[in-house]
Amino acid sequence: MSVTTDVTRGAQEQMLESIELTQKAALEGFKVWADAVEKMIPETPNAPNFLNEWPSAEESIDNAFDFAGKLLANQRAFTKSVIQTTRPVAKRAAEEASGAPNRTTAAKSNRTTAAKSNRTTAAKSK
Repeated sequence: MSVTTDVTRGAQEQMLESIELTQKAALEGFKVWADAVEKMIPETPNAPNFLNEWPSAEESIDNAFDFAGKLLANQRAFTKSVIQTTRPVAKRAAEEASGAPNRTTAAKSNRTTAAKSNRTTAAKSK
């Protein structure tokens, strides 16, 4: 593994740890809020329980994150396919670029050759 990969992974781990700590703190705040609000909700006799017809919050969360996971896996596969498909062209372009002379050097060389040719022609005509 490269040094860059190690550094990147280290930074990612630190970021995840920070996020988890922040989430823990937020969760504690939500718990305090929920406990306080629950005490203020009045009892309602014979209220219709339409919530039983809907999926639970946990089911909704699981469904949303399962879909997001599938979407992310699909995007990963697609991105890898794009890289595999374009790699030969990118490799050839890089080879051509590294094998081709530098334009500035080539232009300077052409000017030097032309100047020498002009001097040679001028010397012969004298």
